[in-house]
Amino acid sequence: MREGSKARVEFFYEFQENTRLPIDKYEEYIVSYLQHKYEGEHFDLVIALGGPALNLLLKHEAVLFTDTPKLFYFFEEPEETLRGVWPHATGVWSRLDVSQTLDVALTLHPETRRVFVINSGAADSDPMREQAQVQLRKYEGKLEFVYLDDLTMDELRGKVAALPKNSLVLYLGFAKDSAGNTYTGPEALSMFAPASSAPVYGVSETYLGAGIVGGSLIDFAAIGRRTGEMGLRILSGAKPADIAPETVPNVAAFDWRELRRWGISEDRLPPGSVVRFKEPSFWDHYRWRIIGVISLCLVESFLIFALLAQRARRSRAEEGLRVSVHRLGERVKELTALHHTARVLQDESKSVPELLQEIVELLPPAWQYPEVTAGRITLGEMEFKTPNFSRSPFTQSAEFQAGGLRGAIEVCYLEERPEADFGPFLVEEKNLIDSLAEMIQTALDRRFTQDQLRASEERFTKAFQASPVPIAIINDSKRTFLEVNESWETAFGYSREETIGRTALELNFLTAEDRDRLRAIGERQNFLRDEEVNVRTKQGELRHVTMSTERFLINGELCNIFLFSDITERKRAEDALRESERRFSDMLTNIEMVAVMADLNGDITFCNDYLLRLTGWQREEAIGRNWYEMFLPEDEKKRVSEILGEAELTGDVTVHMENEIKTRSGARRLMRWTNTPLRRPDGKVIGLAALGDDITERKEAEEQLKTSSRQLRALSESLRKAKEDEGIRIARELHDELGAALTSLKWSLTRLNGAGTEGADTNGDGSTKIEEMVSLIDATINTVRRISSELRPGVLDDLGLIPAIEWHAQQVQANTGIVCRFESQVENVGLSRERATTVFRIFQEAMTNVLRHAGATRVNILVEEEDDEFVLDVSDNGRGITDSEKLGTRSLGLLGMRERAHSVGGRVEIKGTPGKGTTLIVRVPLTS
Repeated sequence: MREGSKARVEFFYEFQENTRLPIDKYEEYIVSYLQHKYEGEHFDLVIALGGPALNLLLKHEAVLFTDTPKLFYFFEEPEETLRGVWPHATGVWSRLDVSQTLDVALTLHPETRRVFVINSGAADSDPMREQAQVQLRKYEGKLEFVYLDDLTMDELRGKVAALPKNSLVLYLGFAKDSAGNTYTGPEALSMFAPASSAPVYGVSETYLGAGIVGGSLIDFAAIGRRTGEMGLRILSGAKPADIAPETVPNVAAFDWRELRRWGISEDRLPPGSVVRFKEPSFWDHYRWRIIGVISLCLVESFLIFALLAQRARRSRAEEGLRVSVHRLGERVKELTALHHTARVLQDESKSVPELLQEIVELLPPAWQYPEVTAGRITLGEMEFKTPNFSRSPFTQSAEFQAGGLRGAIEVCYLEERPEADFGPFLVEEKNLIDSLAEMIQTALDRRFTQDQLRASEERFTKAFQASPVPIAIINDSKRTFLEVNESWETAFGYSREETIGRTALELNFLTAEDRDRLRAIGERQNFLRDEEVNVRTKQGELRHVTMSTERFLINGELCNIFLFSDITERKRAEDALRESERRFSDMLTNIEMVAVMADLNGDITFCNDYLLRLTGWQREEAIGRNWYEMFLPEDEKKRVSEILGEAELTGDVTVHMENEIKTRSGARRLMRWTNTPLRRPDGKVIGLAALGDDITERKEAEEQLKTSSRQLRALSESLRKAKEDEGIRIARELHDELGAALTSLKWSLTRLNGAGTEGADTNGDGSTKIEEMVSLIDATINTVRRISSELRPGVLDDLGLIPAIEWHAQQVQANTGIVCRFESQVENVGLSRERATTVFRIFQEAMTNVLRHAGATRVNILVEEEDDEFVLDVSDNGRGITDSEKLGTRSLGLLGMRERAHSVGGRVEIKGTPGKGTTLIVRVPLTS
């Protein structure tokens, strides 16, 4: 796959000890281990080597390498399994061709009468043995088959060494002997085949060279190539469903050394057979040299120069032979190191430090210059090295990781050596150190996993017995109790001896109703989670408990572990609390106040219907949302959040407070709150409960009342002052103008009277005096009229309201230059004297405000009737009155207008637009 891919392909290896330990024994642990190890990692392809590995992946695909394409290879499973998993997964399948191997063996040994089959698998559960038995049925009656199982290695070696004549050995595999020792297939074969008194035939190419003669062998090289080609297709984007599974044909292969041992000629082998490990004869080795020597002897006298050249070529050939022999020796050393390392790593009696120290001693002899070679292995903080190790610039290394610890292998030359492929090191030595690192990583990962498994089992046993929770383990098929802990005995009154081996029905442990309900649940799912049931103790007391279960395998049998929690008292308390909460909830629901509860983050946990009606939200929209974000305006958030912060820090809270909330439409409502902290049983504050009264209208009314009171006080003071000022003005004018005029008249009359007494000529000065007095009386009359008009315009009584308004507008225009446009849509208006006077005074005050404050150049005056009301509209083009001016205590003219209108049942509306002017509208009813 690496050679066929443009990008670098990284491999991760995991091993499944199903040959040493049944996978069901630790399936749960290996799945958890893989989950944690590769959490967050992304893989493009998972390759399952063997049926158990594929079954594990498919069974736990929901949690293990989900959605990752899967490629498999297996031969122990029947072909139906291969067809069953495709198109979900694809791969290659190699047929276990036992019958073809036996046919070849019988052809080479026609006198055979007995066949001894070696396979350490269980007779009733090993797939390889089952397939072999099916294929060997056609020989029944012709051959006698003897299965050599349940033997130690020494016993097996003794058996095969004493086989009767006319026998064959058919070797399927040998993973574990009866003493519990485990072996690889070639390793076991190499231990008994040399002692066998009959030829041994096998089914796997890996057995070739370890002691079998040969057979129809599974071709792992071809399988690897085809698996790699399929993997490259998937990495390039193909899906498993697009690639049909394939069967890789076996290869007919034989060991030349074993053929010689048993006197079998190569000519008798099937056509196309491959013969390996063939040792060349002396002629094959030195054929050309012999021919050269003979040729040299024939032409020695004639070709001296050719002889010298031939001798030179022979010297070079000998040098090449020495190099080849040297390289062969190096490969033997490397293979020896790999073999010994594998044997060391399989020794479970030694600790990890002992294993690594033993392996580090194997490093120097495996390198080209062992006399100057030193080695070191590190794992985490541990270090293992040869006695002569020291740092050197001539070093090569390979890193690995095992059990969560980083490690490395280092090999160095203590002296400089000739340049090779990688500095002074050969490419084969680089491959060797990488292989050693991979072997150590794999073996230590397996060792650490097994140690964790044993430790986990010990912890489980201790936790099971020490747990305060009642626990029971029940056989799934028999329904009998397998184990209970002390808490279970204490809780339910049954001793362990009374419980083990009996069913819950025999103990009358569950009520019939709960038993039927649990049986129905069990048919739908394989577990229970906090299922509430009623159980009966040995004393007959009915207790309410929660029960949780989980299924797992014990010695290949499906079992359930039950965990119980007695909630009888809690249930009673919950029922009482639920009733109390119901009454409390009913009270909060029906109260005409806001009721709300929130945690310390401000998230709402409860609210009543009144809050929802007030704000316009639905309950499902409010519960769980944040109170600050949903209901508080921005300017209120900080102050209110400090209340919860105070409750969390001090355990106390501000009991009464006021703040605004916002409704769904954005309107603001003022609330008065009564707050209470919510506490846990230990007294820690966990939230806040609050009752809120909507005081928006009340507050507005209070503010309006306060404003009105301030304005009325100001108006009263203004009216008092205006009355005093008006009296002073009238008195001053009466004194200054009328007093002066009357005094002048008095003196004129006195002088006129004196002149008459004395008999003076009155025709001259007297007539002049009389004319002056008449003029003075006319001026006095005009002054009296002006003062009277200011107190009450005569035009209002003489002509009526509408002409009086028009007259006053003309007076303002004539005196100020402000253009006054008057328009009336009615000729006569039916207003009482009091109402007409009120409207006119309001108009006068409005014009006065225009002069004082508006800065206007034009005033439009409109008089009309609308809905039985007299309407006076005065609009200017001035600066425009502001809202604060309309409500301020200094706007006494506006307040006076409103009070005048209110006194006759009318109203005044004032609107202002900044920069565009002010409009005043007076509405007075036409009828009483």
